[in-house]
Amino acid sequence: MLFCVCGFINHQFAMKVVVEGLARLAVRIYCRCMQRTSAILSLLLITIAGCAKPEPAELAKSDAAFRGQAAGEAVVLPVASRIVMIGNDGASAPACAARARPRGASIAVHWSTDVAAPVKMQRDDEFFVCERDGDWAGIIFPATGFSMSSCATGNAVREPREYQGPCRWGWVKNSEMVRATS
Repeated sequence: MLFCVCGFINHQFAMKVVVEGLARLAVRIYCRCMQRTSAILSLLLITIAGCAKPEPAELAKSDAAFRGQAAGEAVVLPVASRIVMIGNDGASAPACAARARPRGASIAVHWSTDVAAPVKMQRDDEFFVCERDGDWAGIIFPATGFSMSSCATGNAVREPREYQGPCRWGWVKNSEMVRATS
């Protein structure tokens, strides 16, 4: 009888050792998998980030405008901006379908509808007209090297909202644009 009790105790101890060993092994395997997964994910994100190659000149203009306007020696004033709204034609219409082009060789794209707003850039190609405000039109346009379809403005949105990308946006004077012919 004594042998049976000792054998039972040893069996329980042996099972506990096996279970703890398996748990440690599982934790080790999990940690190694997580290290590999995070390494692969990091490599993937770095690769994707490296695909975006903005035009240096355009980037410099945007950066300068983002930093603000020089108002004197060592004084920088913030640039007021107004984001363009999409979905103004209702839930069953495309978010922004009207196309236009500059009346002349190019059109000045501003940060907002304020007459004093600085020029963000010059646009010489087609753009989407998404919002109207008096003499101004809110437009969306692709970055250099991208197509108009990359702006994803053809789908309907439930209610009007700020345009969140991936394309650029700005404000132009209505008098400086004409409807684009398809």
